[in-house]
Amino acid sequence: MRHLVVGYAFMIALVTSCAGEIEEPGYDPDDVHLGDSEEPDVLAAGGRTVRVVQMNPYYAGRLAPYTEHQNSCAATSECSVSGRKACVTGSPDGCWECIDHACRRRTFETAKHAAGLFDAIHAEVIGIEELNPQFAIRNRKIIEAATGVAWEFRMSEQGIGGKGSGVGVYWRTDRIELVADLGPVDVDTLASGYIVRFHGVVLRRKGSTRQFAMFAGKLYWDRGATALRTAEAKRLRAFIDSRLAMFPAAKARIVASDFNDTPGSDPYDVFADYDDGDARKPTSTAADPSRRIDYLLWANSAAGATVDGFVTARSDHRLGRSEYYGSDHRFVYGDALIP
Repeated sequence: MRHLVVGYAFMIALVTSCAGEIEEPGYDPDDVHLGDSEEPDVLAAGGRTVRVVQMNPYYAGRLAPYTEHQNSCAATSECSVSGRKACVTGSPDGCWECIDHACRRRTFETAKHAAGLFDAIHAEVIGIEELNPQFAIRNRKIIEAATGVAWEFRMSEQGIGGKGSGVGVYWRTDRIELVADLGPVDVDTLASGYIVRFHGVVLRRKGSTRQFAMFAGKLYWDRGATALRTAEAKRLRAFIDSRLAMFPAAKARIVASDFNDTPGSDPYDVFADYDDGDARKPTSTAADPSRRIDYLLWANSAAGATVDGFVTARSDHRLGRSEYYGSDHRFVYGDALIP
């Protein structure tokens, strides 16, 4: 009888799978998934492209998926209930934190899932938001474990008083090297004292003279603050133009950002003359996304893009989208041209 029960359960699972039932929230066969065939290696393109990623990992990716949470809270100490241990300095994985008024478990599951996807797509450069500095090295180690190669990063802290969160750029060191760390630009200081920043670097493919710049960060998150985000986007663009005037060899400028606004909005239109890969799929909220707010933008001069900056055809044009991996955002990626 036990064998019959097991066999019946297996047949139900098989039929369910074959019937096309979703395997995860927001499943789409055109997204990149763990277990998919790997994408062609970008070096096959003759070294004229770099595979770039924009990612908002939800609090440095240190948590279990954002849909998994327990009791409501106003402080992390309130998560120490029902046998759970609240996180303190030096706590091992498994402790609980109060994030967005709910108790969430620190497992780094989100970061590990994302790192597996980075390996599947042969990511070379990653622009990351919500990168708490105390977890930046841990994230690098997770990416290295998944990809089997060494990575480096540069980042800036941001938050109230410039502390508590951060933004930055990671790159795999066997293929990419640092030319210059452009540092941070403060695009806003909110009434709370929260400093909104972007961080920029100039990079070069090893063995080549081809340089490109990468800027990572996010605009203010309140849905009603369109005018504020527009001003932030204008400050970011002015910073990019000013800093890259000193690096004429960096022909490509790439912005990896959570704009917290949709295509056609005023903040988006500040960069409307950059190429955005024409991705049509929404990225937020990731379990069942309805809004596209995450971007990879490309230009080859201060005037904007004179050609398509993303060169690989995909199902939704020239940018790919990840499966749901635990964050409240999907990440987007593409093959950026290096003139």
